[in-house]
Amino acid sequence: MCLAFITGLIFIGCASKQQVADIPATALTEVKMLSGTGSDDAVEWDFYCNKGNNCGEWTKIPVPSNWEQQGFGNYDYGYIPEKHDEQGIYRRQFDVPAEWQDRTIEIVFDGVMTDATVLVNGEQVGPTHQGGFYRFSFDITPFVKVGQQNELKVIVDKMSADKSIEAAERNADYWVFGGIYRQVFLQSLPTTHVDWVSLDAQASGEFKMDVYLDGLENANVSSVTAQILDLDGKTVGKEFVAVVSAEKARLATQIDSPKLWTAETPNLYQVQVQVKQQNQILHTLTKTFGFRTFELRPHDGLYLNGEKIILKGVNRHSFRPETGRTMTKQASIDDINLIKSMNMNAVRMAHYPPDVHFLEAADRMGIYVINELGTWQKPVLDTAPARRLIAQMIKRDQTHPSILFWANGNEGGWNTEVDDDYDIYDLQKRPVLHPWELFRNIDTDHYPTYSELLAKKPQNEVFFPTEFLHGLYDGGHGAGLRDFWDFMMSTPLGAGGFLWVMADEGIVRTDKNNIIDTDFNHAPDGIVGPHGQKEASYFTIKEIWSPIQVTNLKNGRQLPASFNGELQVKNLYDFIDLSSFAVEWRLFSPLTAFSAEKKLVANGRVSLPATKPDATGALQLNLPENWQQQGWLEVEFFDQENNSILTNAWPIQTAAQLAKLTQQDFVAKASVAKQAEIVEQTDKVLKVTAADRVITFDGQTGLLQSYKKANQAYALTNGPKLLRSDNSLNKGVYNGKGTWTTHDPTVDAKSDKATELKTSFVGNDLVIEVVNPSAGITKLVWIVHPQGHLSMDVNYWLNGQYILHGVGFDYPKQGIAHKRWMGDGPYRVWANRLEGVNFSVWENDYNEGVAGEKWEFPEFKGYFSDIQWLTLGQQNNEITFSTATPDLYVRVMQPDDGDRPDNTLSLKYDGEISFLHRISAIGSKFHAAHYLGPQGRPVSERGISNIKLTIY
Repeated sequence: MCLAFITGLIFIGCASKQQVADIPATALTEVKMLSGTGSDDAVEWDFYCNKGNNCGEWTKIPVPSNWEQQGFGNYDYGYIPEKHDEQGIYRRQFDVPAEWQDRTIEIVFDGVMTDATVLVNGEQVGPTHQGGFYRFSFDITPFVKVGQQNELKVIVDKMSADKSIEAAERNADYWVFGGIYRQVFLQSLPTTHVDWVSLDAQASGEFKMDVYLDGLENANVSSVTAQILDLDGKTVGKEFVAVVSAEKARLATQIDSPKLWTAETPNLYQVQVQVKQQNQILHTLTKTFGFRTFELRPHDGLYLNGEKIILKGVNRHSFRPETGRTMTKQASIDDINLIKSMNMNAVRMAHYPPDVHFLEAADRMGIYVINELGTWQKPVLDTAPARRLIAQMIKRDQTHPSILFWANGNEGGWNTEVDDDYDIYDLQKRPVLHPWELFRNIDTDHYPTYSELLAKKPQNEVFFPTEFLHGLYDGGHGAGLRDFWDFMMSTPLGAGGFLWVMADEGIVRTDKNNIIDTDFNHAPDGIVGPHGQKEASYFTIKEIWSPIQVTNLKNGRQLPASFNGELQVKNLYDFIDLSSFAVEWRLFSPLTAFSAEKKLVANGRVSLPATKPDATGALQLNLPENWQQQGWLEVEFFDQENNSILTNAWPIQTAAQLAKLTQQDFVAKASVAKQAEIVEQTDKVLKVTAADRVITFDGQTGLLQSYKKANQAYALTNGPKLLRSDNSLNKGVYNGKGTWTTHDPTVDAKSDKATELKTSFVGNDLVIEVVNPSAGITKLVWIVHPQGHLSMDVNYWLNGQYILHGVGFDYPKQGIAHKRWMGDGPYRVWANRLEGVNFSVWENDYNEGVAGEKWEFPEFKGYFSDIQWLTLGQQNNEITFSTATPDLYVRVMQPDDGDRPDNTLSLKYDGEISFLHRISAIGSKFHAAHYLGPQGRPVSERGISNIKLTIY
């Protein structure tokens, strides 16, 4: 299989060897590269920059590149009002092969930022091109010396002289650069040749194509013929022909039962076009395409090949930290693999057309695309440049089946005078979007709150936000996605959406010792970091958007005793069944905090049944008879290419059972077992020793003052502190630094009785009952065991609306260098981002990771769900907790906020270790968590809550 190949200087679309042999060399388009194709094979040109770093002298620069990344000029983020205005002058020598005599010779630029004046042999070859994201070309035939050396000179102004282009492309929320940053090449064509084509290949097999010709005055063209081929060059259907009228030929044919293109089945074909003068082939051109029919059905949904589709998408910049907007073919492939690995099927080009190789990869690999005219916000592009740039974009990109929509700018940057220009060039007449507004029966509203989302249902229009759940720092993206997605999928009008944004746009600053700069909080918005570091939301999205879902078991919940090994598996793909998919199951033995590594006791791999789209099928796992005595079951689903689609895991033992096993393991391995001894008891203190532990309680509150081994430096102290909070002190603010602290809404009954500690021995255990404990705590009982471990049983009262409640302890920060735990992981969770983690044993070293600033993942600090046991500390100085309480969270240390968190604040409270029944949520850049859905809101609770811990 192939899409295109290069032979010498000749670029040819795929065809059979016989067909290539039948084509005269004079009919081919020949290509000579003047630059590299990307940053990985760039070619040095002479370069002069007039301002900024390394200015004022002739030197060398790789082409393509952004000159800032080569140490020239100055950096600008688009928000800066007064930007730098360097001019770069490029120069190189090139030769024109003698065999190009009597042919049309063009120079083609795939992208120059921003104004480009091109001279060949000292003469300007055409008007200055303005617009940084578009392919443009000049006929340089009159200016070149065939068979000789020629000089190319390109004068590039980073700041556009066209004020509307400057505003549209560069007064924007992204880094703006200068330079020839995409490939440059010469192409030699017959004097009569195909200029461009526009085609429409329907799912029915109906095929239409408009072929636009240039140079008709140079030949007597009798016809234009076309032949459809598969990717191996085999003919499909018969050759078809049309005559030329007004410099255009309209060709049409019908293909029987073509293989259809979708993101799930990216079947591609080629069409080979030949311009003929009688039997002489004057020019041949091959385009790759796919048969597919895309429809917007107003008040209904989006349909591809007659099937309703849901867009699971993300916005993407063309960007790499070291090279700016200069990409490579492999980078495009890597980005699409990354997007698809999150179980996404769509991508929006934000906010400009991408490299050609990205669209080629999208066609080949299967992903839906919104292609966008580069206008960030108001003021809009003036009509004349808008019309020119629309034509350049569509002429380059029209044949790509991956493109479902055109976007006429972004967020108010819509020049409505050109809304109909897209249809002039696009035979398919794809829908045109106004991202951020309801336009032509599609609502693409940006960053709606949950309430605003609910309000869309009555308007009876198809809706999919082209930006939602803004991913500043650790907020947005996966946080809130469950609530948003459940509503979107509950109404037939919900067609999906596009998260903002794929990756943090952190640039390597050549002027600042190569630091990675996200311009404060303007650009740390990604699901992944600048180098693809996966944040927690990556895994949340992957789970929520998985096209395979287990419907009879909730991920992370305990397997019921009645489980018979059957999984009910739903197929959420739109077009393919599951017959080529497989599941691998893994059964692990129980693991306590004092066990060694996890142990696999049984596993297997099973093919999935041929479950049709939107249907549910039964899958049987052949588990061993003793599976109920094991620790947990893990299943992982794989697609036909063995890519991991979804992993679920379920504990088998209850929290109480595992806590009992943990205690038994500790007792069995304990070197010392000595009945607890009360060494001091006054009104103010109760001090106890047991084995090698020294334990001190506050005699007036019953709280733990200190728990540690006799010779250890660090102690657990000051707990259980009652933690209860409503949402009243959430002072998050867009475009600023806010605060969020706890506020207890509970009114506790007051007692005039003093707190008393009653002690008694039950066997070898010392039981300490705290009578009349602190306000809010209704029961507190301690048990000191002979081996030195300490059990706690605490009840507390709830009567209010809560975003958080539980109990906490203090532990020295400097004593926490590592953690190991049994529960969900390896990433932290928030109340509105509970998915994307799996039950297992996990561990990581201390780090101060902050999504968008310090890319150390998984972050060490934060909330962790379904905790069974936890070990913290340093080598030979550890403390371990286990719990018999199910569905418990732990918070390890206070999570760090980003530099300017806006509404992505974390709730602040004291205590390095806390055990919680309810945890706080996280917001997005624009909205506090309680605006993003039920998971982010306070919950009304009344009654007694219990937590049981054992401390080792």
